[in-house]
Amino acid sequence: VEDCLWLTRNSKTAVAAMSSSPFTERWKPFHERSVPLALAVGDDWQYLEYCNVPEQPLEALRAKDDFARLRVLAQVVRGKTKATVADLAPLVKDANLLVRRMALLALAKTKGPEAVPLIEVGLADPENAVRCVAAQALRELNRPESTAKLLAAIQHFPTHPLMEAVASTLPRIQPLPRAELAKAAAEHGNPAVRVVAMRALGSMAKEELVPTFAKGLNDADRFVRFAAAQALANVTRSSKAVETLIEATKQDNVVVSDRAATSLAMIASRRHEKELEPLRPKMIEALKNLYAKLGDGCARADADWGYRPVGNALLKFGADGEKVLQEFMVQRKDRRLAEQAWKSLYVRLDNGAFTETCEKEADEAFKKRPVFK
Repeated sequence: VEDCLWLTRNSKTAVAAMSSSPFTERWKPFHERSVPLALAVGDDWQYLEYCNVPEQPLEALRAKDDFARLRVLAQVVRGKTKATVADLAPLVKDANLLVRRMALLALAKTKGPEAVPLIEVGLADPENAVRCVAAQALRELNRPESTAKLLAAIQHFPTHPLMEAVASTLPRIQPLPRAELAKAAAEHGNPAVRVVAMRALGSMAKEELVPTFAKGLNDADRFVRFAAAQALANVTRSSKAVETLIEATKQDNVVVSDRAATSLAMIASRRHEKELEPLRPKMIEALKNLYAKLGDGCARADADWGYRPVGNALLKFGADGEKVLQEFMVQRKDRRLAEQAWKSLYVRLDNGAFTETCEKEADEAFKKRPVFK
C-alpha cells in the first residue's frame, strides 16, 4: 500500500486496501491518512466478530434482534459461549437464513449426537446457501445415516455449490461409506448423485473399488467418466488400476482417455510403488499411442489441446517419456505431431503451475522448433 501511495502521489488515482484485519494497529497509519480499507473475510462468524455488535449473553438467542442472535451463534462457533442442542434447535427454522446457517454450524460445535438430525434437516432448507452450510457442518459432526441424507439432498437439489460441499463432506463420514457410495456411483438414476458419489470414492480409493471405477469410465455422464478416471489414480500399488487406465487411453471419448493419461502420470510419479515398475513400459506405450492420434487429420474433440495432458503425462516418466516426444518431434511425416511434441518438450505448461521463462530460454526453444520445407 505504501508503494502504491508513492507511485500515485502526483496523480488523481486513489488507493484502497483489503484486509481480514483492518482494525489492527498496523493499519492505524492508513486510517489516519484516509486510505479506505475494505474488510475481507470468509467464514460467517468473522463478519459478526469484526462488526460493532458487542458480545451477547446466551439469552439473546431468544431475542427478536437478528444481529443479537447472530452474535451469540458466532460466539458459540468460536467456543466463547457454551450452548446446548436444546438452546440452538429452534433456530434451525429461523426466518432469517443467516441465522439458520450459523445455527447449523453452532450445532456441530456441541458434539452432541442428538444435534446430527437437526443439522440434516438443513439439507432440505429452501435456501441453497443454508443447504451448503448443513453439508459443511456434517463434516464436523455426523452419523452413518448422514450419507443417505447427503445423497438425497443432491438428488433433489443438484446445484454446483451443494455438489461441491457434499463431495468434500462424504469422505469425512465415519465409518467410510464405501459400499453405499459404490452402489450410488454405479446404479443411481440421477447423474448428479453418481458424480458426487464417484468423486467422494476417489478420496477413499482402494483396489476393491476398481470394478466400480471401471464401470464409471463408460457412464452416460461425462462428469462421472472423468471422476472415475481421476479416482483410479488414487488406488495405490494396484496393477488392476494401472491396466484399467491403460485400456481407458484407447477410448475415443477424450474425457476418459486424456484424464486416464493424467492419472497414469500421477501413478508414475509415486516412485515408491516398486511393484508397478514392470508396468512402466506398457504405460509409456499407451501414452505414445494416444499422443500419436493427435497428429495431422485428427478429428478428435481434443485435436487442438489433447497434446497438453498426454504430453505432460509422458514428461512425468522422465527420460523415457521425453524420448518418445523427441521421436515425434524429429520425424517429418506428420507436421502437426512434430509441432505439438516440440511444444510439450520446450514450451511447457504444467497443471496448476505458472511456467516462467526468460528471453534467452525462449530463443533457445524456438531454435529447436521443427522446420518443414
